[in-house]
Amino acid sequence: MKRSSSGQEALGKKKRKGPSVEEGGDDLLQPELFSQQSRGLIHDYFFSEAVWSVEGFAKAVFIFDPKCLSTKAVAIWNRSLKLIWENPHVSSSQKSCAGKLRRMRRAAVAAKIVQIRQLELESQSRKQLRVTKATVGNFRMRDEQWKEAMARYVGEDNDIDQADDEQEDSSNSSYNPQLSSEDDTGEFSVASMEPPKRIIRIVGLGEPSSRLHHSHWIIKDEDISKVLMESRTTMIKNHETLQRPGEILQLNFIFTRDMILQLTRRDVHAEFPAALCKPILCPRILASISEISLVACHENHANTKNEWRRLEEEHLDQCDEEYSALADLVRSQLEHLLLGADLWSPLQYTVKTSNKGYEGSFFCNIVKPLLHATFGGYEDTKIRGKGDHLSCNPALDKELLFPDYSVTIDCYDKMKGEHYLVICEANPPGASQMEFDADHIKLPNMMKLSLDRQIKQGYSEAMVTGIFVQGWKVLVFYMCLEHEAIYEMKPIGQFDLIMDRMQLCKLINICPVLLEAKGIMEASMKHLQQRPPSKTSYKAKFTRPSYDIEPMNIYSADQEPGRQ
Repeated sequence: MKRSSSGQEALGKKKRKGPSVEEGGDDLLQPELFSQQSRGLIHDYFFSEAVWSVEGFAKAVFIFDPKCLSTKAVAIWNRSLKLIWENPHVSSSQKSCAGKLRRMRRAAVAAKIVQIRQLELESQSRKQLRVTKATVGNFRMRDEQWKEAMARYVGEDNDIDQADDEQEDSSNSSYNPQLSSEDDTGEFSVASMEPPKRIIRIVGLGEPSSRLHHSHWIIKDEDISKVLMESRTTMIKNHETLQRPGEILQLNFIFTRDMILQLTRRDVHAEFPAALCKPILCPRILASISEISLVACHENHANTKNEWRRLEEEHLDQCDEEYSALADLVRSQLEHLLLGADLWSPLQYTVKTSNKGYEGSFFCNIVKPLLHATFGGYEDTKIRGKGDHLSCNPALDKELLFPDYSVTIDCYDKMKGEHYLVICEANPPGASQMEFDADHIKLPNMMKLSLDRQIKQGYSEAMVTGIFVQGWKVLVFYMCLEHEAIYEMKPIGQFDLIMDRMQLCKLINICPVLLEAKGIMEASMKHLQQRPPSKTSYKAKFTRPSYDIEPMNIYSADQEPGRQ
């Protein structure tokens, strides 16, 4: 194939008899052509051979990893598309598709730049952690790769803007990275995720110092307290670049189990159990769940409900006394699930996007019955909904927090308000990862505020249970303060919610987790119903104040929200 001097000359020549769409020209687009890292060959193929197939051009743009080509390759493609647009021999439909390809490519590059920037911020926050030399080497290698990728895609973005300055399409719309890009069908949209100029997370009544004044937490000659406080000191210094929820929580002395395992030696990991819940060991309970699950798969709602009454008398009523609590929980869960015929409905609670209406529907129809069947029915407790704000904030803290679901009990001195036993945050399956991360930060902070109130009123054995619903996945854990300035989130277990009648067998995994969470709530409730042994607990010196959950975002003048 002879290379032409310029694309315009190639277009000016008489159309050569080359492959076309009707002749199966797309079949000649072999990956070997694009693996040669030669944009000249690609240029000649599309314009000297006069192949105007949009499908073929899409293969040329997207069939291979753009990292393999020069940073100027995308500029060649965009200028070539401009030539296609100006050529009178190209049909209007093909011109329209060519413009659509350009918009798709711009949006993809913009999204990639945002992703690389987020990875770069994550890299900067990780570099300060206490890690081994090998890990430091891995971070350095990844940093170099991210910088190289960032330079490559920024170059592509600049080339696209340069090509767009000439002419894009009949609308003369120029590319603006601050606005959304959308094709003609409305199916492809990438909104701007440009971060603020600064994110200040140290806002409020928190404690900047990580110094300890009392005994340390030591396991097998490793000072766990020292390791965790060193990590928190690093997070305080780099608070503006933190992205991961586990790192942001450290600002308020909250440590997840994953973060503790990451920072400590491997030989002490055996001291941290993965979960507290135990599997079901009662044969009668297992038999009842298995049989009703099989019946629900083949029978309608009425027959399944009648069969459950028989199984309840045959198995659950005959359980030993040591399994009575588990049998009662299984009974209450199945009564709520079989109360209506929702599980037999052909509709599923799944959508592509998240909105407030759907979130409420998902919570009321799926999550709330599960929680009521577990934590409801106590005379001294109250169920709080999403409209009730958290009432245990310090007097000087003006930040309002609203749990999706909570179980409370009045303080012994009712003039002091109420204590929180269980706090739940839920997101529907269509929620974004950003929404999951926001609630992952919000829920432990609300638990910490509740825990501090119990301790400051004289209760040393304070505990708060947390339930985090991430779509169909549910994480259950509890928080306690056993060591100075270490609010540890201890996992109880996790499970998947029941979507329809074919999944009743999931109760075998659900009930042990909820039973353990219910036991912790009952123990905490019994402790709080008694008169405090003293006005202040000895653990009050272990507590630390909290920074605000919501950071302060500082934008530049041309980046303020609402500006265009």
